Amino acid sequence: MRRMTLAVALACVLAGGASAQTQNPTTVPHGPMSTSPMGGMGPMGGPQKMFPQQAVDQNKDGVVSADEAAKHEAARFDAMDKNKDGALEPAEFGVKSGAPKDDARAKRRAAAFKAMDADGDGKVTKAEFDAYHAARFKKADKDGDGKVPVKDYPRGM
Repeated sequence: MRRMTLAVALACVLAGGASAQTQNPTTVPHGPMSTSPMGGMGPMGGPQKMFPQQAVDQNKDGVVSADEAAKHEAARFDAMDKNKDGALEPAEFGVKSGAPKDDARAKRRAAAFKAMDADGDGKVTKAEFDAYHAARFKKADKDGDGKVPVKDYPRGM
């Protein structure tokens, strides 16, 4: 019985590995949004790529232009803005009230939301979201040419 259980477990692992190799590594392979332009279901429940910076480099030239970054961020904002009111509320951004104090991801997400909320009203407007990400892009653009090498593009942008 034990050998059969081990054999079944091994077969499942091997089958899972084989199927994972055939999937596009830049998208989440599940959910109703898996064929969306952004990829699969993101950590906030919306369509989003599992973030390799290469996904932002739309023309695959090895650099992310300001235009490519802006288009990527606009799509992310639209995907997160579930109620389509033009502003992100903490829950839409993935900030969970009552998250455990030792949850590092929750802390980072809450800090990013607070940093984007320039007027402190508890919502992040499209303009605030765009300004925050434009500033991050500008900081990453060391030589000021409007392009950031893919390897230097900030994660999570």
